Amino acid sequence: MFIKSAAASTPNKTDRTYMPYTQLITLCTYQKNLTLGTISNTRGISTWNPSSWGQAAEKSMPQLQSFSNVIFIDTYSIMPNHIHMLVIFRNHQPRLTNWFVSYSKQTLAQRMMRVRPTIQPVWDAACTAQPIHCPHTQSAISLHLQEHRDHWQYDTLYMPNPKSSMP
Repeated sequence: MFIKSAAASTPNKTDRTYMPYTQLITLCTYQKNLTLGTISNTRGISTWNPSSWGQAAEKSMPQLQSFSNVIFIDTYSIMPNHIHMLVIFRNHQPRLTNWFVSYSKQTLAQRMMRVRPTIQPVWDAACTAQPIHCPHTQSAISLHLQEHRDHWQYDTLYMPNPKSSMP
């Protein structure tokens, strides 16, 4: 991780280049359709059932995680209708988030379209990018994303699994 120790020298507070910039980025599927899979819950045990697109997205994530030494995906969680990514920017510039979101959507969509082509859009045009200012908050979100599927019904983007949802 790129978090600098508090014991290290503190540079000028107006200079943000010394500190990584972290964001929780959420990409939603087109019209929040459950195109990435479903989550079933049997006796309190959640099971991720990825669709062909969900499998393709899962295979694309290592490529996104390792494509740059400036942008690092700390943790991610693929859900039925969205993907959460905890992203650390080593040197954040104002347009870098928009560029990374566009690159991520394009990379994921290309792999997804190889397994199941469609003329419909894959992603909603909008996304959310919430800055994370505290290392403790970053750690808590990272842990939460690792366990996110177990608490899918509490997600603000939750939609019950329809009877025939998986493409």
